[in-house]
Amino acid sequence: MPIRVDAAIEGLIHAVDHRENYFPLRLVEALEDVSQRLGLAMQRFHLEHKLRESVISLNVLSSHLLSVQEEEQRRIALELHDGCGQDLNVLKLRLKIIRDHCPAERSDLTHDCNELLAYADKIINDIRCIAHNLKPATLDALGLTIATRQMVAEFSASSAIPVSTDIDLLDRITAPKAQLCLFRIFQEALLNIHKHARATRVWIKVRRERGNLRIEIRDNGKGFEVPKSSPPNHPPQGMGLSALALRCRMIAAKLSIDSKPGKGPA
Repeated sequence: MPIRVDAAIEGLIHAVDHRENYFPLRLVEALEDVSQRLGLAMQRFHLEHKLRESVISLNVLSSHLLSVQEEEQRRIALELHDGCGQDLNVLKLRLKIIRDHCPAERSDLTHDCNELLAYADKIINDIRCIAHNLKPATLDALGLTIATRQMVAEFSASSAIPVSTDIDLLDRITAPKAQLCLFRIFQEALLNIHKHARATRVWIKVRRERGNLRIEIRDNGKGFEVPKSSPPNHPPQGMGLSALALRCRMIAAKLSIDSKPGKGPA
């Protein structure tokens, strides 16, 4: 009895009866049913194998794209700092020279120069903020805990949302890739809270749990409905949540989201 997968024969069922000319019809029908079921099972196995291979390839590609993105952000940050930043400092020096050479009776020109200097300072500060977000220098220099605290302080200052932190255990994470992924996870989570949650308070806590580190990010915002059909580590909605899930997979971490309308996620 052939075992078919689509149009191809992938195997055979051999049945033998020592009695001559004796093979009941019901047995033939049963064997046909078994062969069909085996064919369907083999087809499902092949499809699941291909799906797993596709998921692995997609994760590898996504991780590579994120790594490339990080490298490009580092390059842009250096260009901003060493290029635009230095050019603006030269511009400030030239403006100061012009201001200092203005005649005493031309107070209007002195005033204009001071305004331009203040505006140049603002541009330099904005470039520093952009460069810092693209490449967190404190992460390389001082470690994940201090870099996260600084980033949280900047978030609170710009969003007026207070954040309570208990993150000393982050010092146990020493792998550069894990540090960078977690830093970006904190950044993405706080950005999502600021954009969507309408929260007035955020809590970040790191604790030990059965030999692992558990990181909780909670807010008191409006929350959202998490579809029950969403598989673990694959949040269904939004690029932000997808990026969080991907970065968790990159460091073999598990992501869980507990949220409902009227209750902030954790």
